[in-house]
Amino acid sequence: MIMRANFPVVPSAGGRVEGQFGLRSWLSFAIIVCIGFQQFPVVRIGGSFRLYELLALALLMVSIASRSIFRQRELWSFAFLVLSPVLSLVIFWVAWKDDISGYYERFGVLGQLRYTALAATVVPCFYFLLCWVAFSEISRSKALFGRRDLVIRWIVYSGNFIGLFALFAAFMNGVLGVQTPIQLLPEFVQNVGKISYGFRAYGFSQEPSFYVLYQGWVILLTYYYRHLFSRILGLYFLIIAAVCLILTMSSALIGLVGAVGLTSLMVGSVRGRMKRIAVFAALLAIALGAAYLAGYGGMLEYAFYHKLVGFFSVPTTTLDSGQFRAYTSLVGLEIFKEYPITGVGPGASIFFMHAHEYKIPIYVFGESLNPGSFPQNSYAAILAELGLIGFVFFLMFSFYISAKVLKCARRSDEALPYLVGVVFTLASLLSIAPAYSMFIWVFPAFALCVVNGLERGRRELG
Repeated sequence: MIMRANFPVVPSAGGRVEGQFGLRSWLSFAIIVCIGFQQFPVVRIGGSFRLYELLALALLMVSIASRSIFRQRELWSFAFLVLSPVLSLVIFWVAWKDDISGYYERFGVLGQLRYTALAATVVPCFYFLLCWVAFSEISRSKALFGRRDLVIRWIVYSGNFIGLFALFAAFMNGVLGVQTPIQLLPEFVQNVGKISYGFRAYGFSQEPSFYVLYQGWVILLTYYYRHLFSRILGLYFLIIAAVCLILTMSSALIGLVGAVGLTSLMVGSVRGRMKRIAVFAALLAIALGAAYLAGYGGMLEYAFYHKLVGFFSVPTTTLDSGQFRAYTSLVGLEIFKEYPITGVGPGASIFFMHAHEYKIPIYVFGESLNPGSFPQNSYAAILAELGLIGFVFFLMFSFYISAKVLKCARRSDEALPYLVGVVFTLASLLSIAPAYSMFIWVFPAFALCVVNGLERGRRELG
């Protein structure tokens, strides 16, 4: 049973009722609902700007006009998402900008806007700022907490719409071999046309692992808040979300499974923990047994064993995505060794990857570096681009979120899906980058929003 804390609406000093939906609240709400629209719709102006990034830009301007941006009190989000990128950017332009010689000769992209030093470093720094604004506004919003049922309903509605497209695209691409109507739209409004879905679910994401992170949160909130829907509608939403997750056929799913298992050991009584672990193990065994009986054992071994082994070992080939992610991550660590304090600058790792690529002994190349390659692991990317300073701020930021959510989850069942989601997000960063991707931080921000509201309610109830 989900426990709830009543949140009182309190008038502010100026007589305005706190918790009311104002423009900042509506923009924050829209960012949460639209965070799954990562490759459609987009506005292409040199680069591709997502709908939620444009909403965050509007939120930034409104926050500056209302001066709410100057009342933000979360030290570690500011330190990681603003201070460390700005510091690394300044150091890049002062000290490292001349170290990229050979990059343009190697890739031949001189003159292309997205690969200029200005665009490649300043734009990611600006994205970090937008992430901070969105995180700050969402995590401390009393209005979103007071109407969290509305927010969650729309997260589920949005996730279901994207899921239906994922299934439709998998059928159109994988079975019929034709593109969907959205894939046929002009490139200035979508990026999905270049994706060959096959019979895998991507949604509107760039690749399956990105969709797993988004859809993982959707299924967690759908399950824990299923009482918000009728029994039939709730079951429908759960089935669609689960099928879409399975059809990603991504090894990133192991992170969600691991997060559920780990968090089952972190809350509740010893008897309750053991019961949850037993049920979880039984369901997992049944699912694996059914998959093997259906003839999908080889696919499971490839996705959840061989790719993971390749990802967590020093690769000698880059014949699959797991090995290539491991390869780029190790190259990122080599960059960090040479620029350890502040890194090379936000987004600037693309200029330094080629100079360190042969430090990793690859004997057979499948996928190789391109002009936009960066460490495909947020931990390695943060070390390479923001250095030790940025990485320490990131660890403190992650610990701040995790500690608050865990503390609340031990007191209120309503915080349980957010605990699972936060652990899952931190695990997903092993294969998702860059860290200035806003879709990484929006759901953890909403988790803090709910946790902060529950804690306020608990204090007021004594």
